[in-house]
Amino acid sequence: MLEQSKLTLREYSNEAMFFINKIKEMEDDSLRDGVQHVRDYLNSLKGLVPVYLYGIIEKTLTVCFSELFAIIKSYNLAYNKISCELYPFLFTDKLTAFKMISTSKSKNLEKVSQVFQKINDDDEISDLSLHYINENITNCRSHVLIDIYNLLGIDLQIDMRDRVTLDEIVERRNAVAHGREKPTVVYVKSATDIIERHSLVVRVLDTCIDTLECYLRNKMYMKESYRIETPQ
Repeated sequence: MLEQSKLTLREYSNEAMFFINKIKEMEDDSLRDGVQHVRDYLNSLKGLVPVYLYGIIEKTLTVCFSELFAIIKSYNLAYNKISCELYPFLFTDKLTAFKMISTSKSKNLEKVSQVFQKINDDDEISDLSLHYINENITNCRSHVLIDIYNLLGIDLQIDMRDRVTLDEIVERRNAVAHGREKPTVVYVKSATDIIERHSLVVRVLDTCIDTLECYLRNKMYMKESYRIETPQ
């Protein structure tokens, strides 16, 4: 179902693995020859590993949710059939408008009324906004990812140890990207440890994709009463 997401994960993880394998080769040479300048350069490469790993996470998730919403929109479902968990994404613009200060309270009530009227409308949905998701994926710690899935009514299961490692990757990437840390600060000591973190990232993202595919197969984007009678 989410073929583009799977392809993106493979492409980005393979590119990162190519970089990591180069580190491993240099690490083996450094250990064998004991050349100091090789070790110094190696350390600078290791410091960039979180940037590569974070790139896999952000790009894959961005494509994943974009593909998910595109598939749901392609079904041309009516507002009154859409699951209530998707309402925040259906009515993003109107919900944002509620935050604006208005001198006319009646106008705010009118906006509220329009949303409730639309919920029962049999017109096809016009859009599913990715604004909230894209805004938060750019700094996607594990709790943010779980919160996004919760908004869709999905219980995303990520092991606590994996969550700690993911958060560490995000934090170290941010430290390098925002200049709080030099890239020469070694992320982990050995290429073996880096490979393990790469495998963890791929495993977690596979779970994210599989969970959304299950969401689509079970038609969780629709109200329960309509799931049996629709062909999707």
